[in-house]
Amino acid sequence: MSAFETAVFIAIPYNASLVLMYQLNESSNGVIDGLKELIGENRLNEIYLNNGIIPIDGSISKEDTIKIIQSALRHFVEDSGIDDRCCCTVRKIVVVEGEFIEQIVNQTTKNKSDLIVMDVPDEFLSQGYLGQTVASVMNETHIPIMLIPKNGLPG
Repeated sequence: MSAFETAVFIAIPYNASLVLMYQLNESSNGVIDGLKELIGENRLNEIYLNNGIIPIDGSISKEDTIKIIQSALRHFVEDSGIDDRCCCTVRKIVVVEGEFIEQIVNQTTKNKSDLIVMDVPDEFLSQGYLGQTVASVMNETHIPIMLIPKNGLPG
């Protein structure tokens, strides 16, 4: 199970809503490749068309990247069927820039979050190593954190 699937699984019995947060980094091209893998090339081209985005020399602006990420995550949520199949909803999709730890703390406070679900490299959990980012988030917020391996949990 991925971090998203785990969050949905936890949210269902509580009729909870989810806030998805995506941290924008410097390399937008890698992001687009990942989104293409997540939702497929046809869906991605549809997003370009619907948002009037025309990549120039294979690159796009930061504003267009944010639009693409938000649209792709909306499609991903729609395709997951969670709003149709259960009582869990995605309330908000947030794309943020800047200091990761600060953004997590800000967004969890702003959205009155009860739980943070983060994916981490698989080796962190197998070696019992939290990493600087997770440790910093734990120090900056009192909200429980659930760590999910990037390759997902079995099941």
